[in-house]
Amino acid sequence: MGLMRTHPFIEVRVGEKLVHEVFYQRLLTATITDHAGNEADTFEAEFDDSGNDLEIPSSNSALHVTFGYQNSIRAFMGRFVVESVVSCGSSDGEILRLCGKSASMRKELKEQASEHFDHKTIAEIVEALAKRHGYQAKVSPQFTKQTLPYVVRTDQSAVDFLTRLADRMRARFLIKDNKFLFLSGDNLPALTLHKHDCSSWEFTLEPRTQYGTIETSYFDRAKGQQCQVKHQTGFSGPVRRCYHKVERAARFLFLQRCVLYGKKITSLLVLEGKSL
Repeated sequence: MGLMRTHPFIEVRVGEKLVHEVFYQRLLTATITDHAGNEADTFEAEFDDSGNDLEIPSSNSALHVTFGYQNSIRAFMGRFVVESVVSCGSSDGEILRLCGKSASMRKELKEQASEHFDHKTIAEIVEALAKRHGYQAKVSPQFTKQTLPYVVRTDQSAVDFLTRLADRMRARFLIKDNKFLFLSGDNLPALTLHKHDCSSWEFTLEPRTQYGTIETSYFDRAKGQQCQVKHQTGFSGPVRRCYHKVERAARFLFLQRCVLYGKKITSLLVLEGKSL
């Protein structure tokens, strides 16, 4: 029989030191938003400030946040740097809102550079860049043995380069918890949720495709000319890049089709006090 998950808790540290008990006594809500891609994750906490006696943390303070359930599971959610503190109030009371962003993305990761990799596996490329910038690396097993004959990075940041490589391999590149993550893009197993599982929900459906086709090109060396490839997707217009093989051009169109179909439906589900 599984452990009951009925009493959620939050634990916050500044460095290695737990915050004062008042933090928990006055806490109203705590929310962590895990954003897609390499957009910084956010942490937001609201406190009862009716006495106007809460100590305001300094900006750039680093908070280590853990969520979990008493006598069950616990998970480190990340390190967040305080960016702003908001005080607001009304006839219903006064609130102090603490806002922070994840500290995973350092400035040097956005610096552009050029280099190439000869006969390296994807794992070796990711690990080399992670080590260079002081990060750890985690790569899905299928990318540890797959060797690429030649990969070029031209005037790109490490983030842009690895994101492009992930798109090419139908994978995902993320930076989370001080790690370079290069993960399989396989679909997650199906999970069934009912209305009674959710405290609120919202679905947005685009009823029909806005455009019909997408078009790109490749250079046919045998004919000595540039040729076009079209594909029925949810997008329209040429992609301004010429590929050197028809297979590469067709693969790009297929990936664009998958991405665009995935954007036709968006959803928001709120499951309070539950862990999936």
